[in-house]
Amino acid sequence: MPAATEDAPVTVPRLASMSMPHDARERAELCAHLDRLGPDAPTLCDHWTTEDLAAHLVARERNPFAGPGIVVGGPFARLTDWAMQRETRRDYATLVDRVRSGPPLVPWGLPVLRSLLNLNEYFVHHEDVRRANGGRPRTDRPELDDALRPLVSRMAALQLWRAHIDVDLVDDTGRSLARRGSAPPRIVGRPGELLLWLNGRGSIADVAFEGSEDEVSALWDSQLSI
Repeated sequence: MPAATEDAPVTVPRLASMSMPHDARERAELCAHLDRLGPDAPTLCDHWTTEDLAAHLVARERNPFAGPGIVVGGPFARLTDWAMQRETRRDYATLVDRVRSGPPLVPWGLPVLRSLLNLNEYFVHHEDVRRANGGRPRTDRPELDDALRPLVSRMAALQLWRAHIDVDLVDDTGRSLARRGSAPPRIVGRPGELLLWLNGRGSIADVAFEGSEDEVSALWDSQLSI
């Protein structure tokens, strides 16, 4: 099947059960997209294709040598590249099945890490695939919004401190999820869109900026990434 384009978005049914953990639902629906799109579809991750993204996810969870390159980069990035290249030697369907089968119990299967790390990872990469192939922001998941609110607060504590950004992150109900600075500009949006902004996806995050022209310009120029 040819890769879907922005003119022909892929529609994926809700395969995951409402009773599944949110990170598991995001994983299942991401894998459905990967199956439908094939290995050569675009993503929002620079030059990565869907195959590259699948290889990244497997290497992250299954190869301990990949971790340092993902977290700190530099010379360790070569180990991450090597781990990903090993995965791309597999048949694409097998590679996606390795993503779908889930993480090893330790450490990724532990509840605290699942909610803190895997939900962020799989929500963001699910959107990397969806948005690059015609998907729109999801507005029909109030239960997902509820799960992402505390994640926005945790991620902001790291990202805003690391990048020295003063901002107030406000969700679509008017609730401030994270704030740095005494009278900062505001970014307003659904929790998932705020999370995308915190993960360096500001160009596609469906958010509104409130503040002076200089403040908003500085937020647009912010260099955030994980």
